[in-house]
Amino acid sequence: MSLSYSSSIFINMGTITYFDFFLFDFLTLLVIVFSTFYIKKNIISTYLILGLSINMSLFFAMYIDYDVLYNDEFWWLWWVYILGVNTVDFLMIAIFFIKKDFLGLDKAKKWLINSTVKGKVNG
Repeated sequence: MSLSYSSSIFINMGTITYFDFFLFDFLTLLVIVFSTFYIKKNIISTYLILGLSINMSLFFAMYIDYDVLYNDEFWWLWWVYILGVNTVDFLMIAIFFIKKDFLGLDKAKKWLINSTVKGKVNG
């Protein structure tokens, strides 16, 4: 994740699009998902996968709104984008220092996986 985000130092911010940010997060997400096959899954990977997925969705929505539909008027989606990306980025950085499941995402993931497996066995 730090390699992906630090690579933005070399990007001309005047020419980059929201789709480029979407692709950066997509590639970072692929690397993290594939690395979980070789490295023990932990709380950090859960937060990064969810956080990058949310960011990707917001970047893609902004790409459609701004670069495809050419909307340049500020509206509620832009507020969601601003608050969402910054909050998610903060949470992804915080999990590296805290290393605790402070939002209960890992517990929710385990519960969802267990209930899905039990549903397949019973159903």
